[in-house]
Amino acid sequence: MPESCIPRTLSGDAYYQGRTGAPRYDCRLPYWVLENTEQSFAFKLRIDTVVPSATGEVSIHPPFGEFRHDPDPANNTAVLTVN
Repeated sequence: MPESCIPRTLSGDAYYQGRTGAPRYDCRLPYWVLENTEQSFAFKLRIDTVVPSATGEVSIHPPFGEFRHDPDPANNTAVLTVN
């Protein structure tokens, strides 16, 4: 897990004990995010149980609330599918 990421509980409101195995991670960006910004976070994925078409979610948002000047907040989330 990248150093800039903090493990959280599934609801995101509490710190998750341990650096790995958390159901959610909050990763900090070092700058404002513009429409053409690219940022990568390297995670290792271990699959213990095969669940066909298992999905998760990746989203970007400020620590509190939403982006006030975002003209299209619908594109701040993407589905992640593991097959």
